[in-house]
Amino acid sequence: MQGGWWVDGENKSGYSLAADLEGIATDPLPTLWRPLPDDCEPAYWRVSRAIKDTGLAIVERPLPPWRQGTATVDTIVVSTTIPDSRNRLATLLHEYAHVLAHFGPVAREKVERQCELEAESDCYVALQHLGIDYPFSRDYLLHFRVTPDLLYQSLGAVQGIVRRMMRAVEAVKEDRAQAV
Repeated sequence: MQGGWWVDGENKSGYSLAADLEGIATDPLPTLWRPLPDDCEPAYWRVSRAIKDTGLAIVERPLPPWRQGTATVDTIVVSTTIPDSRNRLATLLHEYAHVLAHFGPVAREKVERQCELEAESDCYVALQHLGIDYPFSRDYLLHFRVTPDLLYQSLGAVQGIVRRMMRAVEAVKEDRAQAV
Protein backbone atom coordinates (compact mmCIF):
# COMPACT_ATOMS: atom_id res chain seq x y z
CA MET A 1 0.00 0.00 0.00
CA GLN A 2 1.43 3.38 -0.97
CA GLY A 3 0.57 6.86 0.21
CA GLY A 4 -0.98 8.07 3.42
CA TRP A 5 0.73 6.61 6.46
CA TRP A 6 2.33 3.73 4.59
CA VAL A 7 5.40 4.12 2.40
CA ASP A 8 7.11 1.09 0.88
CA GLY A 9 5.25 -1.20 3.28
CA GLU A 10 6.33 0.68 6.43
CA ASN A 11 4.22 2.72 8.84
CA LYS A 12 5.65 6.24 8.55
CA SER A 13 3.01 7.94 10.66
CA GLY A 14 4.49 7.14 14.03
CA TYR A 15 1.08 5.77 15.03
CA SER A 16 1.09 2.55 17.02
CA LEU A 17 -2.14 0.70 17.69
CA ALA A 18 -0.39 -1.28 20.43
CA ALA A 19 0.55 1.94 22.21
CA ASP A 20 -3.00 3.25 21.79
CA LEU A 21 -4.47 0.13 23.34
CA GLU A 22 -1.96 -0.04 26.18
CA GLY A 23 -4.37 1.35 28.79
CA ILE A 24 -7.53 -0.32 27.50
CA ALA A 25 -7.95 -2.46 30.62
CA THR A 26 -8.21 0.62 32.85
CA ASP A 27 -9.70 3.03 30.30
CA PRO A 28 -11.90 0.93 27.98
CA LEU A 29 -13.32 2.06 24.67
CA PRO A 30 -16.92 3.35 24.66
CA THR A 31 -19.55 0.65 24.52
CA LEU A 32 -22.89 0.39 22.76
CA TRP A 33 -24.53 -0.79 25.97
CA ARG A 34 -25.18 1.57 28.87
CA PRO A 35 -26.58 0.38 32.19
CA LEU A 36 -30.35 -0.06 32.21
CA PRO A 37 -32.78 -0.47 35.10
CA ASP A 38 -31.84 -3.54 37.11
CA ASP A 39 -35.38 -4.89 37.16
CA CYS A 40 -35.15 -8.26 35.40
CA GLU A 41 -33.24 -10.45 37.84
CA PRO A 42 -36.12 -12.94 38.42
CA ALA A 43 -36.83 -13.09 34.66
CA TYR A 44 -33.14 -13.69 33.93
CA TRP A 45 -32.95 -16.62 36.34
CA ARG A 46 -36.26 -18.15 35.15
CA VAL A 47 -35.24 -17.95 31.48
CA SER A 48 -31.80 -19.26 32.39
CA ARG A 49 -33.34 -22.25 34.18
CA ALA A 50 -35.71 -22.96 31.27
CA ILE A 51 -32.79 -22.88 28.81
CA LYS A 52 -30.70 -25.16 31.04
CA ASP A 53 -33.65 -27.57 31.14
CA THR A 54 -33.17 -28.03 27.38
CA GLY A 55 -29.69 -29.41 28.05
CA LEU A 56 -27.69 -26.29 27.26
CA ALA A 57 -25.00 -25.02 29.59
CA ILE A 58 -24.96 -21.37 30.65
CA VAL A 59 -21.66 -19.99 31.88
CA GLU A 60 -21.10 -16.58 33.40
CA ARG A 61 -17.54 -15.27 33.11
CA PRO A 62 -15.70 -12.08 32.19
CA LEU A 63 -15.52 -11.29 28.47
CA PRO A 64 -13.73 -8.45 26.66
CA PRO A 65 -15.51 -5.08 27.06
CA TRP A 66 -16.82 -5.15 23.48
CA ARG A 67 -18.54 -8.52 23.95
CA GLN A 68 -21.62 -9.19 26.07
CA GLY A 69 -21.98 -12.88 25.27
CA THR A 70 -21.08 -15.72 22.97
CA ALA A 71 -22.47 -19.13 22.11
CA THR A 72 -21.47 -22.53 20.83
CA VAL A 73 -23.72 -25.39 19.84
CA ASP A 74 -24.16 -26.43 23.49
CA THR A 75 -23.08 -23.48 25.67
CA ILE A 76 -24.08 -19.87 26.18
CA VAL A 77 -21.59 -17.52 27.83
CA VAL A 78 -22.88 -14.32 29.43
CA SER A 79 -20.34 -11.72 30.57
CA THR A 80 -20.09 -11.08 34.29
CA THR A 81 -19.18 -7.48 33.50
CA ILE A 82 -22.75 -6.64 32.38
CA PRO A 83 -23.91 -4.19 35.07
CA ASP A 84 -27.65 -4.93 35.12
CA SER A 85 -30.12 -7.78 34.79
CA ARG A 86 -31.98 -6.27 31.81
CA ASN A 87 -28.86 -6.31 29.63
CA ARG A 88 -27.95 -9.79 30.95
CA LEU A 89 -31.43 -11.08 30.01
CA ALA A 90 -31.16 -9.54 26.53
CA THR A 91 -27.72 -11.09 26.06
CA LEU A 92 -28.97 -14.48 27.22
CA LEU A 93 -31.90 -14.39 24.77
CA HIS A 94 -29.71 -13.14 21.90
CA GLU A 95 -27.19 -15.95 22.42
CA TYR A 96 -29.99 -18.50 22.85
CA ALA A 97 -31.29 -17.50 19.42
CA HIS A 98 -27.83 -18.17 18.00
CA VAL A 99 -27.80 -21.63 19.59
CA LEU A 100 -31.24 -22.43 18.19
CA ALA A 101 -30.53 -21.33 14.65
CA HIS A 102 -26.94 -20.65 13.77
CA PHE A 103 -25.11 -23.94 14.03
CA GLY A 104 -25.34 -26.72 11.48
CA PRO A 105 -25.55 -26.95 7.69
CA VAL A 106 -28.24 -24.30 7.09
CA ALA A 107 -26.35 -21.73 9.19
CA ARG A 108 -23.20 -22.12 7.12
CA GLU A 109 -25.02 -20.44 4.23
CA LYS A 110 -25.81 -17.33 6.29
CA VAL A 111 -23.57 -14.29 6.51
CA GLU A 112 -22.71 -12.82 9.91
CA ARG A 113 -25.06 -9.86 9.61
CA GLN A 114 -27.98 -12.15 8.80
CA CYS A 115 -27.24 -14.25 11.89
CA GLU A 116 -26.97 -11.11 14.03
CA LEU A 117 -30.20 -9.74 12.55
CA GLU A 118 -32.04 -12.94 13.39
CA ALA A 119 -30.63 -13.24 16.92
CA GLU A 120 -31.26 -9.60 17.82
CA SER A 121 -34.75 -9.61 16.27
CA ASP A 122 -35.67 -12.72 18.26
CA CYS A 123 -34.29 -11.18 21.42
CA TYR A 124 -36.27 -7.98 20.83
CA VAL A 125 -39.53 -9.84 20.15
CA ALA A 126 -39.10 -12.02 23.26
CA LEU A 127 -38.38 -8.99 25.46
CA GLN A 128 -41.38 -7.10 24.04
CA HIS A 129 -43.53 -10.18 24.72
CA LEU A 130 -42.41 -9.93 28.35
CA GLY A 131 -43.19 -6.20 28.41
CA ILE A 132 -39.51 -5.28 28.73
CA ASP A 133 -38.17 -2.29 26.82
CA TYR A 134 -34.75 -2.79 25.25
CA PRO A 135 -33.41 0.31 23.49
CA PHE A 136 -30.22 -1.07 21.92
CA SER A 137 -31.56 -3.40 19.21
CA ARG A 138 -31.87 -0.68 16.58
CA ASP A 139 -28.28 0.51 17.01
CA TYR A 140 -27.00 -3.06 17.14
CA LEU A 141 -28.65 -3.83 13.80
CA LEU A 142 -27.39 -0.56 12.30
CA HIS A 143 -23.87 -1.55 13.37
CA PHE A 144 -24.21 -4.67 11.19
CA ARG A 145 -25.67 -2.62 8.30
CA VAL A 146 -28.88 -4.61 8.21
CA THR A 147 -31.09 -3.64 5.28
CA PRO A 148 -34.86 -3.91 4.87
CA ASP A 149 -34.26 -6.56 2.19
CA LEU A 150 -32.22 -8.67 4.60
CA LEU A 151 -34.92 -8.29 7.24
CA TYR A 152 -37.56 -9.42 4.75
CA GLN A 153 -35.43 -12.44 3.77
CA SER A 154 -35.04 -13.39 7.43
CA LEU A 155 -38.65 -13.03 8.61
CA GLY A 156 -39.44 -16.74 8.27
CA ALA A 157 -36.34 -17.70 10.24
CA VAL A 158 -37.10 -15.08 12.89
CA GLN A 159 -40.64 -16.42 13.32
CA GLY A 160 -39.37 -19.99 13.67
CA ILE A 161 -36.72 -19.05 16.22
CA VAL A 162 -39.19 -16.96 18.24
CA ARG A 163 -41.61 -19.89 18.38
CA ARG A 164 -38.87 -22.05 19.89
CA MET A 165 -37.69 -19.30 22.26
CA MET A 166 -41.17 -18.76 23.64
CA ARG A 167 -40.94 -22.06 25.51
CA ALA A 168 -38.30 -20.48 27.73
CA VAL A 169 -40.12 -17.14 27.96
CA GLU A 170 -43.75 -18.09 28.56
CA ALA A 171 -43.35 -19.12 32.20
CA VAL A 172 -41.56 -15.84 32.90
CA LYS A 173 -44.40 -13.85 31.33
CA GLU A 174 -46.91 -15.63 33.56
CA ASP A 175 -44.78 -14.84 36.65
CA ARG A 176 -44.47 -11.16 35.67
CA ALA A 177 -48.25 -10.91 35.13
CA GLN A 178 -48.94 -12.39 38.58
CA ALA A 179 -46.50 -9.97 40.20
CA VAL A 180 -48.37 -6.92 38.81
